[in-house]
Amino acid sequence: MTGNCQIGLTDDFLLADGALSFPGYDIDALRRCAAADLQRIPGGNALTAAALARIDVLISVPLMGAVTRDSLAQADALTAIIRVGVGCEDVDLAACTAAGVAVVVPSEAVRRPTAVAALTLMLALATRLVEKDRLTRLGPDAWRRRNEMRGRSLTGRVLGLVGCGNIGSDLAALVKPLGMRVIAFDPALSDAAARSLGIEPASLDQVITCSDYISIHCPLTPDTRHLFNTESIPRMKPGAALINTARGGIVDQEALLTSLASGHLSGAGLDVFDPEPLPLGHPLLTANGIILSAHALNWTEELDEDLAAQNVAAILDLLAGRIPHKVVNADVLSTPEFTRKLNALARRFAAITEGAPA
Repeated sequence: MTGNCQIGLTDDFLLADGALSFPGYDIDALRRCAAADLQRIPGGNALTAAALARIDVLISVPLMGAVTRDSLAQADALTAIIRVGVGCEDVDLAACTAAGVAVVVPSEAVRRPTAVAALTLMLALATRLVEKDRLTRLGPDAWRRRNEMRGRSLTGRVLGLVGCGNIGSDLAALVKPLGMRVIAFDPALSDAAARSLGIEPASLDQVITCSDYISIHCPLTPDTRHLFNTESIPRMKPGAALINTARGGIVDQEALLTSLASGHLSGAGLDVFDPEPLPLGHPLLTANGIILSAHALNWTEELDEDLAAQNVAAILDLLAGRIPHKVVNADVLSTPEFTRKLNALARRFAAITEGAPA
């Protein structure tokens, strides 16, 4: 392939006028790059093979356009998929590896914002903030009902983490000054690492049955889909609360509604749903005890900036022939096809920018 390097952006990432959907996502460094062209890629349920046929690097938003084996059928130049956010359950990683396509997830950018989002939901549930906000708006007579809305202290309470990677470990650190005990289930978490974080390793059963608050921080996989369901949710500690800032499909929403309606659970804080967005009239929208956020509680100006910085750095690494950080399908790095694509991309970029032979 000859000509400028082609950087594709899925159209869900762009507004109708061509402006970026994320206002703080600064990709001016790419716009100024004379050797790179930015191309709009049609989104939808799955990206088409034709859309990716001449793209060198794809920038895409999780859950806004799946990359399947068929999507990669003509992706002879596609070297990497750069995600704007975490999660790649809509990307066929095995197919990407076979096609020599690296998948880059900027996990560090979302680490603290998502931990803060989970903490925000937990604090709001503990203090019954939303209920008291609604009560206040009803006027002076409603204030007499304040006695019915006692919150509870977090000191001495147990926070159970399902998944303890970057986000879970950050949340554990954030709640330590509150005097909470933190337990975590994560098969990848060693006892030594847990101790260094002040976290007690636990089985999934222990997290479910012993926690006052459970916060979910694992990926959505076939094994974790409806991990919290009609069997596991009723086994949660009476009066416990469930927080999900990971993926909606990890929680069986009907089972959650049943446990809230019965009073078994005291509340839930959800930033993610299945499906997204929730349709009008969905039972979650009118259920008591639930705090909802439109998969956006961790969206901050700083998050946009950090995502852009990490994404642009990854693309510039690729154009220079370097392997970017945070490649989730690490096996691809040793494949001849990825090496071929990376070297070809770097040679073409150098030929345009430095006059080197292509």
